[in-house]
Amino acid sequence: MRSLRLLGLVFALTAGCANVIGLSGLEEVECVGAACSDASIDAAPDTAIAESSPADGAIDSAELDAATDSAEPETSAVDSAIDSGLADGDATTAADAPTDTLVADTKPDVVASDACTVTCDTVRSNGATCLGSACAYSSCKAGFANCDTTAPDLEGCETPTTNTLNCGGCGVKCEPTNASTASCTASLCAYTCTSGFGDCDKTGGNTNGCETPLNTTANCGACGAKCDTVRSLGATCGGSGCSYTGCAPGFTNCDTAGTDANGCETDTSTSPSNCGGCGRACSTTNVATAACAAGACTSTCKVGFANCSKPTVGADDGCECATPGCCAGGCAVTHKNSVGTPGSWPLGQSYFLSSDYCKGVGVPGDASTYTVEMATAAANAWPTAGTLEFLPRTSGAVVCKNAGSTAAIWVYTGANAGHVYYTTTKCAGDVCNCAVFATDPTWN
Repeated sequence: MRSLRLLGLVFALTAGCANVIGLSGLEEVECVGAACSDASIDAAPDTAIAESSPADGAIDSAELDAATDSAEPETSAVDSAIDSGLADGDATTAADAPTDTLVADTKPDVVASDACTVTCDTVRSNGATCLGSACAYSSCKAGFANCDTTAPDLEGCETPTTNTLNCGGCGVKCEPTNASTASCTASLCAYTCTSGFGDCDKTGGNTNGCETPLNTTANCGACGAKCDTVRSLGATCGGSGCSYTGCAPGFTNCDTAGTDANGCETDTSTSPSNCGGCGRACSTTNVATAACAAGACTSTCKVGFANCSKPTVGADDGCECATPGCCAGGCAVTHKNSVGTPGSWPLGQSYFLSSDYCKGVGVPGDASTYTVEMATAAANAWPTAGTLEFLPRTSGAVVCKNAGSTAAIWVYTGANAGHVYYTTTKCAGDVCNCAVFATDPTWN
């Protein structure tokens, strides 16, 4: 049997007969050979039309077989039937009609295979759906992946992603390169590295094992333990730690712990804790603020003290001088206002020469060891208020300090240089009434 659909018409060809059925009604044309006669029938379209959809009813299989066998060669009868069917004025010609078999119903068939006939996984998989005999899933539950999606995919997310073959994903394999063991934790590979290697590159799931040798200056003994080349000289790595041939000027390798990656880390030229050497701290004796420069302690001192020696080796002595200044790395020379003061002699103070901290003490009777600056400093050291007078006495120039009804003079020239006198009257010109003692006191 051949079925033809054209312009809303269905043609059913049986042995020696063509049935022409209109969609708006049924009209049967019986044909014997090349001659046909019309006979109207009043039948419902859905019972008379031979359609391919099972929902609308199928043509008896025996009739289809017989019709196909007998009608196939009747090309002229078919053409005649088409022409007859179009004789009512339709503009379409027989040449426009398709010559192949055409299906009358355009709706898709609903077959039994559309129903789910298998059981899909819901233990490891989320959102399982089924079409016929195939499964699909929206996602996998934690710790699993759908690595084998071959139809019908009944097992869904069949692969655990917590082992070294699929660590965090399908095919993510932990390669135990230079490692004694490999494991998978929290979707990342982990290893126990063999000696001399480290797991330094953990990118991409960390699948490349212990890929890094630990005997280079970039990774010396540990990942990222880079030997210093900024302050240190001749850096090398022996596998367990860094070694150096020397340090840059002003630096010392004080901290050698661990892999010694920091090398010559200590600035011993400016560090008060390591001034001139590792652990050499500047003293706090009489010190206001500790400081270090060029490996020597240059601390500022409390009032009345001086930091004069500034040693660069051994222990620092802080502000060791109880003097206002220093003399050639030593303390300033201390001068006495009187030596061997008898009785109630009011002098006896110490003084320093701010103009020359290194000026030595004077030798009484030797005028070459005294200066007017020394006599002036001695007079200013006497705490009694007064005014100074510089008198060129015939017995030796003096500095006289008149203090009310008393006065003191310091002789710095002549045979009496170095002698000091105290008087109860003021000095005036070349006149000075001085007290007489069994032994004249001296100053230096």
